[in-house]
Amino acid sequence: MHHYLLNIAGLDISVVLDQGLANRLPPDIYAEFLRPFPGEDDHTAIRLRISTEPFTPPPATTLFKAADAWTLSESGDRYYIQWAGRPGDPHPLWTATVDRAFTRIKVNYPPPDHVPPGIDPEQVIMSLYPMDQLLLMHILVNHHGLILHGAGGTIKTRGVIFAGPSGAGKSTLARLLSTSPGHELFSDDRMAVRQLDGRWQAHGTPWPGEAGIARNRNIDLAAVVFLRQAAQPSLRRLPPDLALTRLLPVGAIPWHGRGWIDKGLAVCDDLIRDIPMYEFGFSLDRDATVAAVADLVAGLGNGLGDG
Repeated sequence: MHHYLLNIAGLDISVVLDQGLANRLPPDIYAEFLRPFPGEDDHTAIRLRISTEPFTPPPATTLFKAADAWTLSESGDRYYIQWAGRPGDPHPLWTATVDRAFTRIKVNYPPPDHVPPGIDPEQVIMSLYPMDQLLLMHILVNHHGLILHGAGGTIKTRGVIFAGPSGAGKSTLARLLSTSPGHELFSDDRMAVRQLDGRWQAHGTPWPGEAGIARNRNIDLAAVVFLRQAAQPSLRRLPPDLALTRLLPVGAIPWHGRGWIDKGLAVCDDLIRDIPMYEFGFSLDRDATVAAVADLVAGLGNGLGDG
C-alpha cells in the first residue's frame, strides 16, 4: 500500500492507496497539501482509503442530488457519495462510503476496463478533486469551519477573504493584488475558514480558479469582503442580517440534513459575530483597486465603512 498525508485547513487526513495503484502524487497543484506518509503507526483521526475493488452500494435513500454531478444517499450507519463523472455515463466514476462522523472513508474507483472511454484510468484513480472537496465540506463543519467561494490570503499583513459567486471577479482581483507588493494570495477561488482556540483562521486550499493560486498557508482572519464589480471602488460595512444573506450563497454548507444544517449555520452565525464583513465594489483600474484595498486593511478595527 502507498501512504500519504493530506493537510487542508489544518486538518490531517491519511490517504492509503491499495496495492497496485500508481505510486505517484496527484497534480502539482497538491504539492503543498499532500506528502508521503510512513503509515506504520497511523493515529490520524480522519482516514481515507482509495481502492479499485469491485463495489456496489446497498439500496439507499437519496438525500441530495446535484444535477448530473453527484449524489449523496444513506443506508444504515453509512453515507454513500457517487460522482457521475460526465452526464449520461451509466456508472459512477467513483463511490465513497463514509461513516456518520466523516472520519472513516473508502473510495472505490472502477477497474481500468470499466472507466468510460476518453478518460485516462490512471488519472481517474489519482484524481482527488472533487472528491476531497465534497468530503471536506462535511469534515470542516464538524470542526467549526467552512469552505468559502472566495479568494484570499495575506493582504498587507492582515488576513482577508474576498468572497463571491462565479463571475464576481475573484480571480481578476487576485491577479491585480498578486502583482502588487505586500500581498500573498493563498487561493483565487476556494478558501477555508476555521475557528480554533477562539481564533478564526483563513486557509488556502488545493482548489484554484483561473489564476491557478493554491497555497497551503494560513493567517488569522481579519475580514470577509463580498465582491461586486463597479465603475469606481466603493466600500461599506454590512450589518449582520445583510452579511448572512451574502455569506450563505458562498458557504459550502451540507444542506441534506437538519444536523448538518444546524452546524453550518452555527459556523455562519459565529463568523458574522466575530469577523467584520464588507461589500466591496471594485473596478478593473488596478491602481484604484489596490489603493481601495489598502484603505480597507488600514481601517480594519476602526469601524471603516460604518454608516
